[in-house]
Amino acid sequence: MPTPPKEPMARAKTLETLPVMPLRSTVVYPSAAMSVQIGMETTLAMLDAYPGDGVEVVTVVDHGDSEGPLDPRSLEKVGVRSRITDRLYMPGGSVQATVQGLRRVRIRTVERQDGHFTARVEEINEKEPDPALVEETITRILSSLEALSAEVERISNEIPAVLRMNVGKPGRFADLVATLAHFTVAEKDEVLQRLDVGSRLRFVLRQLEAELTHLREREAGEPTTEPKGPRRAREQAADLRRQIKRLQAELGQIDPAEREVVQLLRRIETTDLPAHVGSRARQEVERLRSAAVGAAEAEDIRTYVDWLLHMPWDRHAAPGAEHIDLDAVRAALDDELLGLEEPKERLLDDLAVARLRGDLQGPIPCIVGPPDVGKSALVSAVAQGLGRPLARIELGGRG
Repeated sequence: MPTPPKEPMARAKTLETLPVMPLRSTVVYPSAAMSVQIGMETTLAMLDAYPGDGVEVVTVVDHGDSEGPLDPRSLEKVGVRSRITDRLYMPGGSVQATVQGLRRVRIRTVERQDGHFTARVEEINEKEPDPALVEETITRILSSLEALSAEVERISNEIPAVLRMNVGKPGRFADLVATLAHFTVAEKDEVLQRLDVGSRLRFVLRQLEAELTHLREREAGEPTTEPKGPRRAREQAADLRRQIKRLQAELGQIDPAEREVVQLLRRIETTDLPAHVGSRARQEVERLRSAAVGAAEAEDIRTYVDWLLHMPWDRHAAPGAEHIDLDAVRAALDDELLGLEEPKERLLDDLAVARLRGDLQGPIPCIVGPPDVGKSALVSAVAQGLGRPLARIELGGRG
């Protein structure tokens, strides 16, 4: 009798051994680089055991007593696979190192070996969030930061603008908020431990909203003092705007303009745009934040950004300029249109120069004229003669 097939077995995850770099005063996140002051005896021993730049370690937060011995079992959690790229030896025996975070890993076991710690780690995957909830959560986070930056000195006014430019990857966005909003080490480690990106974003939002609530309660308990002298109308308006932003953040209300900006920025991040095009698109979206919602300028910006996002930037037609067949183009033009000899000759001249030069760089022909005189037919005939696809963008009467 034939042997029955065996049941498929789940493949065990591969474990890798890496030296451990415990941290007590900071957190290194993936895709981030920072300078770390190292004075822990076991970490200094690890640096001695692995000299040179480029050594990979696993960084992990230790919440133990800074004066007491380190418990290896407390390090068996999520850490970050990191690379040490630079070392600077300081007076007193400490070392200042530049550490670049690579990706999250799970630490399974930690052992002490030759005066330092080593860990068995495995790769882990983050759980992607529900796309329907990401934009709302990110928008509320940005609104809370806007309100806090107007009241709390340690949160710069530039932080919301920086974060707004990095909304494409929700997991990294949450890590950036924890770093730039000056969370405590325990809060930063909690952000690191959350592999569910949706849960990570919600935790960050709760921390910011809790700080807003604490700020409001503290101000409510302080005696109010009347300002000395008359206040300018501009100062009063600024105070009112700050109060409105704070109330909106505390109530979880989302400014429609802020929601639209986040949606556009996420589309820019997730669309494969050339670097200079993406930079220009982000600048225009920033202008949209300061424009009135129903203004003509805002509508122009929306239309322009939409054009940029729908342009076929990643498509390239072949063959190259050196394979331009002028006879085929001439035949296509004559078959499509009668007359118009001057425009035909000008187009053929441009193509002839491009073939001699070997590329299509240079001035772009612009065909203008009243409706129904053959502009689109000329372009269609050139595309047919070149054997290239024709991309059509409706400008809606705009320049």
